Amino acid sequence: MYVSAVLLPDGRVLETGGGLHDRADPVYEASFFDPVTDTYEEGLAADPIPRTYHSSAFLLPDGRVMAVGDNPGNGTYNHNVSVYTPPYLLKGPRPRITSVADGEWRYGDTQRITVDRPIARAELIRPAAVTHSSDPNQRFVDLPMSVVDDRTIDLNVTSNPHLAPPGWYMLFGVDAAGIPSVAEWVHLGAPSAAARPAHEAPSAHEAPSAHVHDFAGDLGTSPKKNGGKRASAPVSPAIAGCDRHYGTAGVCVPLAFPAPVKATTRSRCDWLTAHGYGRLEVNGKGDPLRLDPDRDGRTCGKGDLRR
Repeated sequence: MYVSAVLLPDGRVLETGGGLHDRADPVYEASFFDPVTDTYEEGLAADPIPRTYHSSAFLLPDGRVMAVGDNPGNGTYNHNVSVYTPPYLLKGPRPRITSVADGEWRYGDTQRITVDRPIARAELIRPAAVTHSSDPNQRFVDLPMSVVDDRTIDLNVTSNPHLAPPGWYMLFGVDAAGIPSVAEWVHLGAPSAAARPAHEAPSAHEAPSAHVHDFAGDLGTSPKKNGGKRASAPVSPAIAGCDRHYGTAGVCVPLAFPAPVKATTRSRCDWLTAHGYGRLEVNGKGDPLRLDPDRDGRTCGKGDLRR
């Protein structure tokens, strides 16, 4: 669960992080998936930090991968950052994109770039927007090349906005050994500077932004007025796989324990102790997991385990 899959400029996918169960039993191993051969490659460097719930990983413009976050359910949050260097950066010198004629790209366009040495492919990779191991924003868009000479290349931009939605992309050049350049940022969707008359050039405040979307510029209806003050709000006792009978809002006691855990107070308390939960307050009178048999309002005490 909560594994991250990151598109890489050499065409493979890095799989990293996740856990065997909800917020528990982290998986440290990483692997590559090659969509061309439909095979996995194991044995990659492992992330030393658990990466389960509320974790993510994303591609950096220099071709490395950053992994962040972890919220194991015992009320803690991990703030460590891991940066993974894929093997393609250890093969030798990397190619370099020396110029991009126009940073504003439009659909069906031809864009010229120059490089410091021959490359075998070029592609656009959209920056990540990951949550809960899902990233529907990811895109890997191949750019057919017309080679003018060893250092000058024309790139043919797709005319299909469904294949490459408007927005910002990282442009990579990759050589025959699979070594990528450092990415150049380009913006897809607006008319190119060459095709736009000078008198229509946007002013600074009209320039396209990677973080501003015009579809959310106007409210459909007037906002509701703030209601009266309240100390609490009704919440279902079971939300997102967490049993809210126990602990605080930042604590997630699983509704269903992993298979090896028996449906007994001792077995469940042993699992919670091993995963750093400590003794939790019981919220209200319900105790569906039988973690407080002695009814003292706290889970997994000595009196609970004797019963």
